[in-house]
Amino acid sequence: TWERLQKHPGDAEWDFSVPDRAIAEMERQGISYLAILHCHRNGKPDFQKASRDPAQWLGYVTKCVERYKGRVGAWEVWNEVNILAKIDNQMSPAEYADFLRRTYRRIKEIDPSATVTTGGFSDLPIDYLRELYKRGLKDFCDAINIHPYAWPPERSLDTRLEELKALMREFGDEAKPVWISEVGLQLKPRGLAVPGFTAAALNTV
Repeated sequence: TWERLQKHPGDAEWDFSVPDRAIAEMERQGISYLAILHCHRNGKPDFQKASRDPAQWLGYVTKCVERYKGRVGAWEVWNEVNILAKIDNQMSPAEYADFLRRTYRRIKEIDPSATVTTGGFSDLPIDYLRELYKRGLKDFCDAINIHPYAWPPERSLDTRLEELKALMREFGDEAKPVWISEVGLQLKPRGLAVPGFTAAALNTV
């Protein structure tokens, strides 16, 4: 995240030691990497910092993409933006559309081959996505990135994905890929947290 690389906006000193090590290890193991462009304050997402000075934000984006061009092939612009809109009254569709458009253009200026995804939407927010599409989403992302947590997943995921694909068809964007970059099953409240359950499940993947 931005604040870990540059302690204060405008500082000349940047510290890429942590992502350098992480990316090198993933390359060693042959793992593809989706990097998230994001920032926090006191442990919480801080969109105000990113939006307060667009030039500073784009400077952060530039540093990251230039450094990892040819190594990181995909960039996610923020994370679960619709939660910020719902809980903290930040990142409305209008705000995020402008934010994503500017960030997308900067990434493509530096690395035209990079894939730029939306910021992993939590729980497939069709209404939020519709407002983004009205503001031109089709033209400033290469993939729709989602985190479709649900219970039970096998009963709802297909239906919700069909709703998303219908929305994309409505705006002429049906050819665009949909990435599920985060998903899971909450075990403990459902009585599934037995010793070794997760390890056994992962061993079958």
